[in-house]
Amino acid sequence: MRRIWLIISAAFLLILIALLAFLPYGVQWYLEKYDHQLIGRELLIEDVAINPFTGRVALENLQIMEQNGSDVFLSFADLSATLVWLKLFSRHAHLRELKVEKLQLTVQQKGVEFNFDDLLSDTSQATEDSTTIDFTWRLDSLHINKSQLLYLDLLANSSIQLDSVQITIGHITDTTEAYNFTSAFQIDRGQLQSEATLDTQTGDYNVAVETYQLPLHDLQPYLTQFIHLNDFGSDLSLNLDIAGNYLQSDQLAMSGQLDVQNFVMKDTEADSLLAWQSFSADIDTIDFTDQRYEFGTIQLNEPYIKLVNTTKGDNFSQAMVVTTADSALVNSDSVTIASEYDYTNPFQFIAQALYRASQDYLFTNYLADSVLVKKGELNYWDYTLQDTFQIKLNDLVAKATNITSEDNYARFAIQSDVNNTGKLTADLQISRNGVRNMIFDFKVDNIYLHEFNPYSRYYMAHPFADGKVIFNSKNTIEDYYLDSRNNLFVEEINVGEKDTVNALYQIPMKLAVALLKDLNGNVDLDIPVEGQLDDPKYKLWRTVLRVLRNILLKVVTAPYKLLANAIGGKPQDLKSVSFDQLQYDLFSDQTNQLKSMAKLLNQKPDFNIRFIIAADSAQEKDQLAVFNVWQQWQSTQGLVSQDSSFSLIPIAADGSDSLFVTHVQKVAGVEDSVTQVMLSHTCRGLVGEASLDSLYQQLWQRRQQNILDYFIEKEQLDSSRYEFAVTPIHSADSVANRPQYKVEYFVN
Repeated sequence: MRRIWLIISAAFLLILIALLAFLPYGVQWYLEKYDHQLIGRELLIEDVAINPFTGRVALENLQIMEQNGSDVFLSFADLSATLVWLKLFSRHAHLRELKVEKLQLTVQQKGVEFNFDDLLSDTSQATEDSTTIDFTWRLDSLHINKSQLLYLDLLANSSIQLDSVQITIGHITDTTEAYNFTSAFQIDRGQLQSEATLDTQTGDYNVAVETYQLPLHDLQPYLTQFIHLNDFGSDLSLNLDIAGNYLQSDQLAMSGQLDVQNFVMKDTEADSLLAWQSFSADIDTIDFTDQRYEFGTIQLNEPYIKLVNTTKGDNFSQAMVVTTADSALVNSDSVTIASEYDYTNPFQFIAQALYRASQDYLFTNYLADSVLVKKGELNYWDYTLQDTFQIKLNDLVAKATNITSEDNYARFAIQSDVNNTGKLTADLQISRNGVRNMIFDFKVDNIYLHEFNPYSRYYMAHPFADGKVIFNSKNTIEDYYLDSRNNLFVEEINVGEKDTVNALYQIPMKLAVALLKDLNGNVDLDIPVEGQLDDPKYKLWRTVLRVLRNILLKVVTAPYKLLANAIGGKPQDLKSVSFDQLQYDLFSDQTNQLKSMAKLLNQKPDFNIRFIIAADSAQEKDQLAVFNVWQQWQSTQGLVSQDSSFSLIPIAADGSDSLFVTHVQKVAGVEDSVTQVMLSHTCRGLVGEASLDSLYQQLWQRRQQNILDYFIEKEQLDSSRYEFAVTPIHSADSVANRPQYKVEYFVN
């Protein structure tokens, strides 16, 4: 009997051993046979190992295929677990350790859809079906080693690959709400390590993360929904402690150190918009919930900005897809993509956060020990003109210290070289309400005016041959409204010859500059500018030039007050030289006027004077005819010689002398008495128009000669400095103003 039991026991043992030996093959056959019923996917396993004595279960080279059956969704070289068998009889699964080696996972996302949604759906249904089963589980530890994760965003056409992935999760159970895990991975040459805790009940999480040269170029596809980019990238190194709540995304706080190196942003023309060598920040506290942003030292090294203006607009505006984070261009494909994302991946969220940060510029609760910018460079190119204009700020340094909550403005001291010769010094104050409110005062010194010739040619037809600029500007911006007070001081300015036919503004630049010059050949000019900066129709440069044009036009059209101020005289003394009727000798009135003009010519060596006759010739010829007849009458009586001066006008010549009137009546053979009104007409008939014209020309020739003699003998002026116009101005206005020379000032 005992022998029979031994045989039965041995047989049973052999059968058990056989069953245990063939169990892995059975499990493998079952999983591969019923894979579609189990997970809805094809599943391939190279080997299954089960040790019933130690509880170790291992799967080798497992592959779960995509729904199409041809691509691999998930695979690993080895999965091993130590299972406590006896616990299964009490409806409790206890895994001492779960290890996954060389896991490879491909995650594909299209909007809110993932390539594993079908797996989650099946799992969810299985969970619902098994809710009545009282089954618990426990995992002492999970280790994922030497793994790879490939993330594909089909809408953004983005791929991100994590290599050398290491994940460790500590003790968890079916009732665990708080998780502790560590992770590490590589992206290209960059590395990341982190330790994290997560409470699924409250949504709170804490992360200590450290990265080294982690590349950010994979964010480019997500930033293109806001800005068109050809290239974007940098290396991120940081050491941060982060706390937040994934159920409430605005609850986020962090502290630590941040370093972003080799940053570059290029537009679709592969031209750099923005770049820097390194950016570092000591983060004391960043709390988005309470809006507290406290920093130690913030430093930006070798930043580079390129601003390009074309007929289509500036390069930054052209690159932007939307203008602000809150204004959606509903017709933009990229914005449509953004709505489909619905922030279902962290990269989309990061891109949106970066964009909002760059748009808001809020400084309400920003505190910092110091902010320093070193070795900056800013290039501005303007291609809207006939010739290209460029201005370059290099070796730019900006510094702000001790930015506290009591400060209404963050104040920066700025200095820079300008076009290798000039110097820029500036004081920038940014309001805590943002860049819509700021104070910006600056001075540019030692800039050569000829560098602005593309503008002077385009707008005013003239280049500048010489001149060195000192420009002072005081600017206040309130709610993006600019109030700018500017002073332009140019040393030894010299305007070149006109070389553009179709300039935008037709201004006699040489005359305008000559009018503005002081004794030393310098120009000192105030230029006020105002305008709403966020008005798309408002162009600052064009406004400045328009204001400058108006100033120059005012100078050349009404220069006399400006010229009088230059010599400390009266404007009327520079406008004209006036005479009494038939006067040609210079009296004190005329010499005072000529003396002021000579003083002006001495102070402004570029200036010349043109005298233009302005008179009512008919009126003065009437007077000349009466005087000529009266003179002849006096000569016949031996009272005055024929060559007496025209300026000796007797009272009788105006017709009040009855004897003279009787003489005119007799000589003219007029029977009726000659009235005072008819006197000049009768005398003109006696003299003759031809003779009268000759006498009238002689009168003006004597006036001209006296002026020439005065300038040469009294003022010793070169004769090339003044001239007399060939064509006079015949104006009835001169009746009240007396015969005169109108004076024009010109520059050769």
